[in-house]
Amino acid sequence: MTTIDNTKPAGVPVTGPAPARIQLIRPMQLNTYKSIVRFSALYDLIVTTPFMTPWTLTIVLGVIDMTLPPTSIQRDVDSGG
Repeated sequence: MTTIDNTKPAGVPVTGPAPARIQLIRPMQLNTYKSIVRFSALYDLIVTTPFMTPWTLTIVLGVIDMTLPPTSIQRDVDSGG
């Protein structure tokens, strides 16, 4: 019968002292969890609202187009080349 020693992973040197103590992570309170979920949902609504209708999407894309410098493709199209 063959026994395989798996006490340490291959290629990973084990050096230094052992940790003094292991700190356990406390579970999150229910109110904290609910608050994070609510703010996440609110953020999603704020970010996606401009893209909900064709009219608001047109306005948002127009503003983005005005604020960004033209790309080389846009310059070629505008100049007729």
